[in-house]
Amino acid sequence: MKKFFNNLKAGTKNVPALLIPIYYIIIFLDLLTTYLASPNLLLEENWIIRYFKLTWGEIVLLSSVSVIVLTFCLFFSFFYINYYYKEKSDFKKQFLLEIVSNKKLFISFIVLTCFYSHFSYSVFVVINNYLSYLYLLNTDNSLSKLAHSYISNIILGNIHIYYWIISLFVLFSACYSLYKTNRIRDKHFSNRIVQ
Repeated sequence: MKKFFNNLKAGTKNVPALLIPIYYIIIFLDLLTTYLASPNLLLEENWIIRYFKLTWGEIVLLSSVSVIVLTFCLFFSFFYINYYYKEKSDFKKQFLLEIVSNKKLFISFIVLTCFYSHFSYSVFVVINNYLSYLYLLNTDNSLSKLAHSYISNIILGNIHIYYWIISLFVLFSACYSLYKTNRIRDKHFSNRIVQ
């Protein structure tokens, strides 16, 4: 059990201090704005919620558990990436080939990509839900006009837009995860040169 917490603690060193609390706040805002835009879940676009016909209690429970599990996986992924490059003596292998050829390193990269894509997509969902809420209220102010234009022209006109948006977030998150992993690799490579 002590090893578990030591690995967890080691993984937190690469995560900015405010990232996790901000992530939890964004998930809370995601749930709140989803409730505002669709309290009865009839307008919900999340296919998991629609397919399994989840209730609000199940959504809150599933979101809470998945966010906590993803956070722990993020810490362990950062721990493993650090551990791998700290123990590595040969830095001649090409970076991308190295990630793909090492199963644990590849899984760690996938976890980083999942976390950052979920984080960034959740920010988009909060904004999208709030604009949907304003659109449904149909009030007359400048933000409502933006919401009406956004929903009418972009969301309602493109059935598969969410799939494209998710794909973009995953692509950008994969690039950012590669960047973060490469920074850790470069840090340990520089330490080897100094020694």
